[in-house]
Amino acid sequence: MYTRFLLIFLSSVALLAAGKKKDKTDRGPAFDPNHIEVSIRYMEPLRWSPRSVAYGYSLAIDGDSVRVYLPYMGVAHQPNMDSDGLDFEKPLTSMRQIAGKKGRTQLIFSCQKGIVEYWFKLTIYPNGKAFLRLSPSNADAIDYEGELTGG
Repeated sequence: MYTRFLLIFLSSVALLAAGKKKDKTDRGPAFDPNHIEVSIRYMEPLRWSPRSVAYGYSLAIDGDSVRVYLPYMGVAHQPNMDSDGLDFEKPLTSMRQIAGKKGRTQLIFSCQKGIVEYWFKLTIYPNGKAFLRLSPSNADAIDYEGELTGG
């Protein structure tokens, strides 16, 4: 009797565990590295506390150009007097794609706006989450979190 109960119990535990396993083949939304749009939901400034952003901030790559509309909090080490902030569309000066572990993809790219060069490191995870590090040549770096929204 005890053996039969133990056998039934272990069988049901194994079935429950098998049902809870994540499907390793799920890669989330497919994307083309030449046509990406990331909606930004969270920012992590270097010198201030992290905060949510609820406005339509985004980063988009379309072919050989990048469209940037991002909030920024940081210290500029060399002010750029003719700047309208992080709201611009410029051609890419470099682009590199790296396949990472567990299905993630890193895109490392840069663009130039006036005297300032912007370096971007965008990490996209299989579930569609995206992490962006922006490093301007004249100011503090800042991190952003968001998700793929189109492309």
